[in-house]
Amino acid sequence: MKSSQRVLRRFLSPFISFLCALLLPSCASDRHFRAARAGDPSPRFIELQEEQSISTIHFLPGLYSLDSVDDTGYYYRAPRPLRQHSFAGSLPQEGGIFVDKTNQKVRGYIVWAAGLTKIGNLSHARYRFRD
Repeated sequence: MKSSQRVLRRFLSPFISFLCALLLPSCASDRHFRAARAGDPSPRFIELQEEQSISTIHFLPGLYSLDSVDDTGYYYRAPRPLRQHSFAGSLPQEGGIFVDKTNQKVRGYIVWAAGLTKIGNLSHARYRFRD
């Protein structure tokens, strides 16, 4: 095998593994994901009454609106971007609040690697549902 082929194979294999790691979770997590409709049996809004944080992600107070639904729960989009704090400063992140259909557990979610990732536990936060 030529030297250039070995170098190409050495770099190509990790790159393909990285792509699979990004794409497979977003495909596997699709549990009949769809946009919310007027007839969905969930309140149209959840109001977060004070700022909450999960690790470095900050959820600002405000009215989060029902955006989408899947087999597991309801996704409420943040009224403005979430803030992720890092050494480089503050970065905006797409996301919001997830409410589980079975146990009403409230969690955060962010759009990460072209998919939705549920994070943390916001059940202790002060919030209320509104129509």
